[in-house]
Amino acid sequence: MAPTIVLISGANRGIGKELLKRYLIRPNYIVIAANRNPEHASSIDLVNIPKAADTRLVIVKVDASDDEDATSAVVALQVQGIDHIDLVIANAGVSYAFGKVSDISLKDVRDHFEPNIYGILRLYQATIPLLRKSENPKWVTMGSIAGSIEVPTDMGSNGARLFGFEEAPDSLDGSCDGMVKLFDAATKKTHGGRFWQYYGEVESW
Repeated sequence: MAPTIVLISGANRGIGKELLKRYLIRPNYIVIAANRNPEHASSIDLVNIPKAADTRLVIVKVDASDDEDATSAVVALQVQGIDHIDLVIANAGVSYAFGKVSDISLKDVRDHFEPNIYGILRLYQATIPLLRKSENPKWVTMGSIAGSIEVPTDMGSNGARLFGFEEAPDSLDGSCDGMVKLFDAATKKTHGGRFWQYYGEVESW
């Protein structure tokens, strides 16, 4: 039986890493951890995450701001015998400038658009040939949590403390469990073209 193959970008920390953990413990999976620096300690440490006996981890370099990385990564994956991808989770992105429209620099805007918009397009164009070879292909684009204080990442918890709370109310474990459940159930007909909360409710456009 062919393995289920999942690719997660930005998989060496935060939500990406937590999603990676959940797929690695599933039997007969190949889980591809894409991040911009596979030689960084946070990436090297991914090999220590528990895995099902017949599941393997593949780490590839994909810098969302680089025009060639995603395409090169797919070529490298094919050399390793990966002939399809069942699920791509486009999770990589940046968020560090929160100025008003009247004040924010154009450089900061460009630096956000490069990975957060064009990076998703690069990854989609690179992986779509392998997605089309899947019997049940799925593409998931993760939304930014930069403006939310709901999820307790460092950013979310810092935002919560600004409003007098100790930390964000939703756990990373709980939100990632919900995401995986949502991804499992998703079909193009029932879920495509909509924004979804991790707990299964549709978010308004």
